[in-house]
Amino acid sequence: MMDNTFSRPKTPLGVGSLIGESFSVLFRNFVLIVAIAFVPILLGNLISGLLVGYEVAIEVKAPNITTTGEAVAYVLSFLSKTIADSLGTILLVQLVYEIKLRQSVRLVRLFDRVPSVILPMFVLNLAFSLLAIEVLLENITRLSLGSVGYLLLCIPQFWLYSVFFVMAPAIVIEYLGVRGFGRSAGLTKGYRWPIVGLVVLINIVFLAVAIGMIYVIDVVTNLGGSAAGMILSSLVVALDSGFVSVLFVLTYVRLREIKEGVSVDQIAAVFD
Repeated sequence: MMDNTFSRPKTPLGVGSLIGESFSVLFRNFVLIVAIAFVPILLGNLISGLLVGYEVAIEVKAPNITTTGEAVAYVLSFLSKTIADSLGTILLVQLVYEIKLRQSVRLVRLFDRVPSVILPMFVLNLAFSLLAIEVLLENITRLSLGSVGYLLLCIPQFWLYSVFFVMAPAIVIEYLGVRGFGRSAGLTKGYRWPIVGLVVLINIVFLAVAIGMIYVIDVVTNLGGSAAGMILSSLVVALDSGFVSVLFVLTYVRLREIKEGVSVDQIAAVFD
């Protein structure tokens, strides 16, 4: 039997509209979104820098893993960044909901759900980080697979991203914990190929930006020191995280509208 995810959805997801609205939400609330994303990322980079060195933390220098102590420090650095990213994702998901559904933002309220959802969000982000298997292979095993090998690894990676694309909103908004994995799989079923296209398109755009920024960050670090490089690197990652979080939320809202007939006002009721 053919996987029904290959069948054409009755109601289009609207990939172009999602991207356009995501950029619109980001630019209309640019300072607020980037600031909310920036603080946890900077803290994570600072902690990581203390463990493995600031140039390694902002990825302008490759990690040197030759002893057990260095390996432990690298793992702790990775975990500290994942925790910081988890906190940032929780705050950003709620922020976008406040923007999208309420029109007014209450910053204090963004922290209300952190204690309840930080652990499952950490598990989610850890799983997503481990999906970037080519990074682990290169940094830990020093195995070079070449462009063909990386491409073969990226294809299933993009598919898994499409299946679990809206886990973050499911966890934060619906308090589902690890059940957010199943919730995301259910919501994205029948729309995974459009989401794959969305993921590939966004990765192409951000890859082009990242390639340019790597050189800029390297120059800034050499001229202004590690502190300047870390601030710029954190800002770039904050911009990326902010946009992706907006896209997560808007896709989640769209899928619930299509599949469940739930309006944005009804989704907003979870905050009441």
